[in-house]
Amino acid sequence: MRWVRSHRRRCSWLLRGLGALLACSASSAAELPPEDQCPLVTGLPGQPPGQDAAARRLRSGMLLAYEDVLVLRSLLPDEVWQHREQFFHDGMRMLIGPCHRRYPTPSFYREATERFGGVAKLDDQGNLSDYVAGTPFPPDEIDPRAPDAGIRWAWNVEHRFRGAAHEGPFRVVDLPSSKGSIQTFSGNFFFIQTRHRADLPESDYALPDTPDALWIAGGRFKEPFRARHLAWRQVRPEEVSRRYQEPDDTFVYIPTARKSRRSATAWVDGMFMPRYRVSGDQAGAGLFVGNPIGGGRGWRRAQSRIGRLQSRQ
Repeated sequence: MRWVRSHRRRCSWLLRGLGALLACSASSAAELPPEDQCPLVTGLPGQPPGQDAAARRLRSGMLLAYEDVLVLRSLLPDEVWQHREQFFHDGMRMLIGPCHRRYPTPSFYREATERFGGVAKLDDQGNLSDYVAGTPFPPDEIDPRAPDAGIRWAWNVEHRFRGAAHEGPFRVVDLPSSKGSIQTFSGNFFFIQTRHRADLPESDYALPDTPDALWIAGGRFKEPFRARHLAWRQVRPEEVSRRYQEPDDTFVYIPTARKSRRSATAWVDGMFMPRYRVSGDQAGAGLFVGNPIGGGRGWRRAQSRIGRLQSRQ
């Protein structure tokens, strides 16, 4: 059941992030925080110690030392703070980057948003239909007091511009919920978006000659040695947008067994990653437990709760 607890933790992080994004709006249309406006914290360097200092804002370019880590307490998930010795160390320097920075989107994505924005529809379960490309719901048309405002923002986040594909190394720190030691895993991953491609209007906004899928992802472990060559592939069917109960096609290659097996955890919202653990059997084979990045039912609960938060604005 470890993956379930991990699933719930990640969903709570998602809810906090989206809730903070939405709760800041008080006008008739949802608004993003101003660019370069960093969060308020207490205990900034230079403030008198041992006094109840007024909250002050972080600022881009500010340099924090290990001794200032307490400043970040309110900004970190409880799980990260609980294991902060794994993330922060003596002698490190932390540079505050741009806050709420507006990253420009390419012209083809903006053109798709102008053409198809507002065409997408929601059913009573929060499923998305008639979406083609670009941002599904124009932000300035979302009423923050509407019951489905949170769901519309959630779909906008899901279909924000992130590029057509990603490939690179990953590093995962596995924090056990009770027993066991902290473990670090590394390897390489890939992600390819095959549908709703705003850059491919000539091929009906889809990657030609690909399966009927929204995206394809996967990867392979390199370290530690006992998990080396553990690999996975995940295909997200296009039907998932219209029926969120539909599972992904996810397979995991187990090196010790020299075969691929369908994942025991088929229902995830985000990118799947297998978790390795020693099985204890005589052959010393590895077992995998689904470890979703995102969450199935939790994502829907997050959407619902965000909508309720917005209705009280």
